[in-house]
Amino acid sequence: MRITNKAVIRKAAAAALVIGLVLFAAAGAASDDANKKGFVLFGLGRLYDGTEQIRDGVGELLQGNEQLVGGLDTLGSALDEDIAGNLQTMKTGIDTEMLPGLNKIIDGLAGQVVPGLGDIRSGLSDKMSPGMEDMILGFTKTKAEHKDSGIIEGLSTIRNGLAGPVSGGLSNILHGFKKKAATDGESGIVEGLNLIKQGLDNDDPKKPGISQGLAAVLHGFNKTEAEHKESGIVEGLNKIKAGLDNADPQKPGISQGLAQVLARLGSRDELDTIINGIHRINQKTADNLTALETAIGIVKDPDQPDAEKILIATLALDTVYKSLNNPAPLEGEDPGLLQATEMLRDGLEQIAAGLNLMQTGVDTQMVPGLNKMLDGINKDMIPGLQAMKTGVDTQMVPGLNNILGGLNTQVIPGLEQLDAGIDQEMTPGLDKIVAGLKTQVVPGLKEMKTGIDTQMIPGLDNMLFGFNKTEAATGESGIVEGLSKVSRGLANPEFSPNPGGDPGISDGLGLVIDGIYTGVLDGIESLKSGIVDKIMPGLEQIGTGISDELQPGFNKVSLLLLVIWLVSMAILLVVGFFIGRAGWAKSSAGSSSSV
Repeated sequence: MRITNKAVIRKAAAAALVIGLVLFAAAGAASDDANKKGFVLFGLGRLYDGTEQIRDGVGELLQGNEQLVGGLDTLGSALDEDIAGNLQTMKTGIDTEMLPGLNKIIDGLAGQVVPGLGDIRSGLSDKMSPGMEDMILGFTKTKAEHKDSGIIEGLSTIRNGLAGPVSGGLSNILHGFKKKAATDGESGIVEGLNLIKQGLDNDDPKKPGISQGLAAVLHGFNKTEAEHKESGIVEGLNKIKAGLDNADPQKPGISQGLAQVLARLGSRDELDTIINGIHRINQKTADNLTALETAIGIVKDPDQPDAEKILIATLALDTVYKSLNNPAPLEGEDPGLLQATEMLRDGLEQIAAGLNLMQTGVDTQMVPGLNKMLDGINKDMIPGLQAMKTGVDTQMVPGLNNILGGLNTQVIPGLEQLDAGIDQEMTPGLDKIVAGLKTQVVPGLKEMKTGIDTQMIPGLDNMLFGFNKTEAATGESGIVEGLSKVSRGLANPEFSPNPGGDPGISDGLGLVIDGIYTGVLDGIESLKSGIVDKIMPGLEQIGTGISDELQPGFNKVSLLLLVIWLVSMAILLVVGFFIGRAGWAKSSAGSSSSV
């Protein structure tokens, strides 16, 4: 029974030792620099430090959330004012500038550039290439082969002409300028111009020039009797005018004389005028004829006494009557006084009418005509003659002098130089021109035509194909179709957000802008509200729980574990003591039995 109890005691001691070792291994002792929290079990010290870090992290997280809220405000403002605004500016630029510009480019390419390239291609193939061929033919054709000379053959002909006829012709021209009547039998141009100059201005009174003749004509117009003892044309016309119409009663003109004659002739109704007097005689004669006719009737009455005497008186009265009235006189008889006065009156009336016409002609035609003649002479002819004389003196004669000077100092020397230049310069120069045309210009034109036919026209065909080709026909897009795709890529008119489609850049920007305003900004506001209203208060509560509850609890647990550890150590010492004692007793008993 004793032995059994000892075995139990040893097992309990061993168990206590193991528990103590486990507690010792698990708990550990505080180091020399341990803080007031003391021992910790299963990493309580580290856990406490972790809570410190968590609390610091919560503080930093709070600051980070505050910065995040500020950043969200900045982001919202930037999205609203900068990003969305700039995106809207980009969209507006695409919609109002890029798309219209691109459409204009497409329209310009399709409506102008491509047709223009086609026109250029047609012009090259239909006009320029044939034109170049015509130019080459125009340079190289010959009269023998084509019945017409080309430029090269023509220049060769000109060269031969310059070397032959032209050079001789210039010599003849120079002779035509220089020849003189005294030595050559006829005047040349220079001598002829000198003669013309003398004809215009020559002071020799026997051979006056035009200038002197005009001066004489002007003198003939302007001279006066008072100054030159004879009247000129102007003064003579003024005298004629005065003779026709002069209000001076001492020297009346024809018009005034006619007026006086007409006044004296008068009319049948104007008293104390010639026609009136004759008219009255005529009337009186007519009245007397009536009385005579009555008397003759009485005398012829046979019943009257003294018939024979009366008959003789009748004959006498008949003679008187015929002298007064004989409207149908026989041959050798005179008309009666009545007919004579009628004839005189009618004649005077015709004279008066003619004189009236004369006066009217003088007053309405001759005098105004003379006035116009005088005005024309004074205002036009004399100034014109003076201008002619001035032109002769100041322009024609100096002009002829200049012409003569130019001929003598420039034209003739120039022709002489031209004659020399033809032989020394023009003929060799034409030789060089012809050689250049043959060896350079014509080959160059042929190369140009070859380049047009083999390079430019095919190149334009390729350009037109590159502009016009389509993906449906050739498997790849040309420039026009590609630009149309670019236009649709910028803004697709067939795009519809619901149910969907292929948006262009402008459409996508619209979606982004709408997303910013309807989604992102609202999400930022919601995120900011969640941080401010939920996350930050929760973080503050976590920090408060760590500092006010969790860390004080760790301190209490640490103290409890310290007590447990001390008790465990005491138990371990006691158990060790008993184990040691039991071992010692066992060893003593073994020694006794062996003895």
